[in-house]
Amino acid sequence: MVEESGSLCIGFLGCGKISSCLVRGLASYHQAQNSQDHLTISSIIVSPRSTSKSSMLSSEYPGLVRVGRDNQEVVDRADVILVGLLPQVAQEILPTLSFPSDKIIISMMATVPLDTLCALLPTDLSSPPVR
Repeated sequence: MVEESGSLCIGFLGCGKISSCLVRGLASYHQAQNSQDHLTISSIIVSPRSTSKSSMLSSEYPGLVRVGRDNQEVVDRADVILVGLLPQVAQEILPTLSFPSDKIIISMMATVPLDTLCALLPTDLSSPPVR
């Protein structure tokens, strides 16, 4: 849930090339934010899946980016979750995670149709995943 201050925690399931680039872009945006921005990024939490990439991002942006203990922690802590998993990994991992209904889920998996993604997620989400 978005904090009252309008501050968001962004989470990444999967930490490959696309996720890494987006984390760097969001971190740059965070560093350029000013007090007049209506929405701010309070933190970014990344999946521990690609340990070398996730650890590198955390060391590049200390205090902003951190590596989750596991994928469930990413889901639990993030307001917005970007899913950047390989299709076969998504089919394995997503059904094992518990998604609170208020999460915003954005798919970065171009080869996975949204209806397939929806079938891997809980049916009680407040809003369907988007791409």
